[in-house]
Amino acid sequence: MVYDPYNLRYLTGFSGAAPAEHESFALINQHNAKLIVPLMYVEAARKLTLVQQGSVQLIVDEKKEGLFSVVLREMQSLDAVDIIIDEKDLNVAELRKIESQKIVCASSLSLVEHMRVIKDAHELNLVQQADEMTHLTLVEFEVWLRSLDFTQKTELDCVEKIREIALRLGADGLSFDPIVASGAASSQPHYSPTRTKIQNNSVLLVDIGVKIGGYCGDRTATFVLGHVHAEIEHVMRVVQEAHDRCAAMVADGVTGKQLYDELWRVYVNYGLPATMPHSLGHGVGLEIHEAPFLRPLEDQVLKKGMVVTIEPGFYVEGKFGVRVESGVVVR
Repeated sequence: MVYDPYNLRYLTGFSGAAPAEHESFALINQHNAKLIVPLMYVEAARKLTLVQQGSVQLIVDEKKEGLFSVVLREMQSLDAVDIIIDEKDLNVAELRKIESQKIVCASSLSLVEHMRVIKDAHELNLVQQADEMTHLTLVEFEVWLRSLDFTQKTELDCVEKIREIALRLGADGLSFDPIVASGAASSQPHYSPTRTKIQNNSVLLVDIGVKIGGYCGDRTATFVLGHVHAEIEHVMRVVQEAHDRCAAMVADGVTGKQLYDELWRVYVNYGLPATMPHSLGHGVGLEIHEAPFLRPLEDQVLKKGMVVTIEPGFYVEGKFGVRVESGVVVR
């Protein structure tokens, strides 16, 4: 049984308007696949290629019994010894409903996510389009920012400008709410923008992503506005070099440990401590954060077809932060 909205899109092509609300289910065995949706999605579901081809059978909650009731009934009709579910997909109440029907479940953690780690040619094309459009959005945003008195603009003004640029360039939408952090706020890696005015003689950290065909881009740039302290200029150079070196290393067979070793080598060589409050990077695809999550481990081996971000950062609490990020295809 598949419940996670991103896994459902990956397997069937179906995507609802509110993925967080779990608006559909899929039941799959060696003989067939069933996509179970509420009545309001019947038109969209009928247009799915796999449904039209007959590869996926469409089950609609036409009587409005409640999607989970339909799922339970379909489960009981399956010719299966047990039902495999992803542990993180169901809450306790839903699991108890399944067990009350004498349906035996076997747990499997992140089965479909493991399939999604390696992208095919079509997926790679969409991720690369999203990455390139994210880059173009950042470039146009910087041009706009430097063309006016940015001290009269707020972080939230910048967020809306980024959204406008991305949509005008052809993005389907944003991968996540942009991070725009001015001055001391940039020392918080995951910061929520406010009505704070953009500061001169400081840094502006901007972390954004756009979506193309359901796939995400993810980039971070740190802009120097005006004149800044020599310490910031030094950190900017070090973080950029760390990014470039690690990104150049990404290849089939490279381990997470090798990437982290290179990251810390650059930092230490330039007098920075070997520390960072977040990982060096993560997978990107249908979700903005998905496997693999880069860790300093020998047994974490990159494989051809993965897409990972490389995003070294350095932060001085209450003063400033610098991060540089881009996506890299493992070849």
